[in-house]
Amino acid sequence: MPDTIARHSFDYRTLDTETAQFLQKQTVEIKGLYRQTIENIIRVGQKLLEVKARLPHGQWLS
Repeated sequence: MPDTIARHSFDYRTLDTETAQFLQKQTVEIKGLYRQTIENIIRVGQKLLEVKARLPHGQWLS
């Protein structure tokens, strides 16, 4: 199995100009939100590790 992810690009040429522009703008915003979500998930994990490090052994899951 290859280590690459297949990327498909949408053909905006099949749409009217207004719809194509709307979709392109929404796509940019959605990708930005996705990136922020991933960054926030990483931050949450880092914070949880910091909290866990402060607790005595055995108290993390209680």
